[in-house]
Amino acid sequence: MLKFKSIAVFIAFVATSTSYAAFDTPSSNSNSWGGWSRGDAGTMYAEWDVFETYTPGPGFSPTPDSTPDVGSFNTTASIVSVTSGTPIPVGSGNIYSPTAVLGWSLLMEGQEPMGPTQVALQLTSSGNEFDYSNITLNGMAPTQSRIELSRLPIPGLGDNVESLLLWDLIVGAGSYLFSFTGAASSVSLTNIAADIGSSPVPLPAAAWMFLSGLLGFGVFGRKRQKNISPA
Repeated sequence: MLKFKSIAVFIAFVATSTSYAAFDTPSSNSNSWGGWSRGDAGTMYAEWDVFETYTPGPGFSPTPDSTPDVGSFNTTASIVSVTSGTPIPVGSGNIYSPTAVLGWSLLMEGQEPMGPTQVALQLTSSGNEFDYSNITLNGMAPTQSRIELSRLPIPGLGDNVESLLLWDLIVGAGSYLFSFTGAASSVSLTNIAADIGSSPVPLPAAAWMFLSGLLGFGVFGRKRQKNISPA
């Protein structure tokens, strides 16, 4: 847990802190991913920098947030949920607990990309950081190493850290479930964005060999059937 003079100081910080997010976009970035524009056919996008259901108010409860406030395209579902621990309500709209190690999920459903698919998840934490070794998509670890987009020290309170994680899939899925946790307590989820589109990365050679083999088997089978004469 972070070391500071008073826990009230950190709670006050996350309650009033503003967004620092300078996330990549799939059409304009320097990290070798994307190549499509948000809103294109066969792509999906959702982004939050305020989690409205986690702000103070009568009858507060940590209910899922299904309204991306920054923007969304081509989704039939986009839901951020707390999966473990209990956050406290803070005025910034961040999701935060000074005592519990929180877990989160993001579910996205919508237009299914055809063929090879790339999935990008971008996260911002303030204070302590996420457990980067425990971030998954449908149970799978990222296929590329985490890219740190920015790090802004918060004197005496940790860092504001923006991260990019990428998955290159042979085929798209009908549903995408991202799961992640804090590495400790005092992690404030500040921003989250997910983009899904056609992969710019060619299929691995092994995958092409497998698909070619299936195709060749089918062609061979049809030729053999054609050459069989009726009795």
